[in-house]
Amino acid sequence: MFFYDNVNELGVKKLHIEPTNRCNSRCPHCPRTNSISIKNSGIKELTLDLIKKINISRLTHVFMCGNYGDPILCDEIYDICDYFKDYDLNIDTNGSIRSSDWWGKLGKLFANTNSRVTFALDGLKDTNSIYRIGTDWDKIIDNVKSYISAGGNAGWQFLIFDHNKDQVEEARELSKSLGFKTFKLKRAIRRTNDTSIKFVNSGWASLENVYKKKKEVICRASKNNKTYKFYISCDGDVLPCCHWGGAYFPYKYKEIENCDFAKVVSDIDISLHTNSWENIVNAYQTKSKIMKEGWSNNDLPTCVTHCGTTKRDNNIVWL
Repeated sequence: MFFYDNVNELGVKKLHIEPTNRCNSRCPHCPRTNSISIKNSGIKELTLDLIKKINISRLTHVFMCGNYGDPILCDEIYDICDYFKDYDLNIDTNGSIRSSDWWGKLGKLFANTNSRVTFALDGLKDTNSIYRIGTDWDKIIDNVKSYISAGGNAGWQFLIFDHNKDQVEEARELSKSLGFKTFKLKRAIRRTNDTSIKFVNSGWASLENVYKKKKEVICRASKNNKTYKFYISCDGDVLPCCHWGGAYFPYKYKEIENCDFAKVVSDIDISLHTNSWENIVNAYQTKSKIMKEGWSNNDLPTCVTHCGTTKRDNNIVWL
């Protein structure tokens, strides 16, 4: 069974939302850094009124991250968090945004819920800003303390680089003392021409030829065809996943000339600004055949790269 075949019958269970394309940091490997599409698009941001067009009657989980922005910079992020706080909401952020008082307010909002914030902290005071350029460690720690002390559930995500690999255990102990509930390690593998940041056993070489051979695609937007998920981009476009979002945004805003799945959405109005949620979902259900053919013919490399059966080296953790 394909992702869209009966999504209306079972309902959308998960949403991945990118509230904004604004960010205070300049991470060297981020697609936002020096992005032509960001310059062409200008600031794009979701509002709560637009989000309320989504049918959440069967929703169970919301993830806020995205490809270009830090969710906490969205003007209406607190109200959006309030709207989704009972839906197992998880927000990713660098934490170096807004005041400690604001973070205390968010911690109080999330107290006694399953919602949480994952802070992307790649090292300690002397190393975090090597990759998270523009962030302030002392401000981050003040915000973390305020959030956690108010009852907020926090996780620490640590990207491993050559410059911070020897700080993992110290960071783990710090996370415990600050009250983080989880500490998660990830190896960074994003493509980049920047050689100033050294990867640690990224495994990317094993992926270079990932779509030169045919691979069976198992769409992760529908795990076991029961947990239907959509991605909402910062400009209100509805797409199956963040990987499509990451490929479509630079195509839409003239940074790249081609997009492998543009033919799938070329005759659909996928914008919540100009179309209803129901119409968009119904339109996607008509694309089952073209998607199956694309996977079979191996001409949807975005899907093959991220959801092909041999998409990853099991010794690495993907972003």
